[in-house]
Amino acid sequence: MTQHLGVRALALLLPVAALVAASPAAHADRAVTTDPAGDVVLVDRQASEDAETGVLVPAPKNSTSDITRVSVDHRPRLLRVSVKMRKVGSSFGDTMMLRLRTPERRADLMVMRQGRETFTTMSRGFRQVKCRKLSSTVDLRTDKIIVSVPTSCIDTPRWIQVGVIVVGAQVEHGTDTGNQLRQFVDDGFREGVRDDGWKLGDRVRRG
Repeated sequence: MTQHLGVRALALLLPVAALVAASPAAHADRAVTTDPAGDVVLVDRQASEDAETGVLVPAPKNSTSDITRVSVDHRPRLLRVSVKMRKVGSSFGDTMMLRLRTPERRADLMVMRQGRETFTTMSRGFRQVKCRKLSSTVDLRTDKIIVSVPTSCIDTPRWIQVGVIVVGAQVEHGTDTGNQLRQFVDDGFREGVRDDGWKLGDRVRRG
């Protein structure tokens, strides 16, 4: 089954998306969430009659944008989020976005990568925030993308909720209408992706 997705609402699912989650009870300082394998969707703009929408088409064969597990380790001085992929590819660029929700505020991280190289930024709303020692790494051996955030950059919260979305981009060459950009998307906390915002995991207490 296909469904329509507003491209502007997707905006590659950037930080303006609405929060989707009530306020679940806080859990221990580490949480692991399994995400279904094979739940990647293709955002097909060519299949939509409306220029502002795309059609979400299941793309179970895509493994390089497929999140299978998210681990959140909330330590006193460091938040560590490990995102296990079905396969970390190196032939095209991926973007991983994290939403961090604390009792006081919200922050958004963007990890751009090409192979083992990563570039990570943090923002609040549309304002970029400097965060020393903010880092991300790609482990091609274990198919993981790991993001480390000093808790001082997020006001050392007593609990945190995390959301994760991966967007993979591929260029399809030689189509009837020229080269076409194909975008594959997966949400780490639910099957596929929806147009109603991010799905956040449970609250994870500071250890």
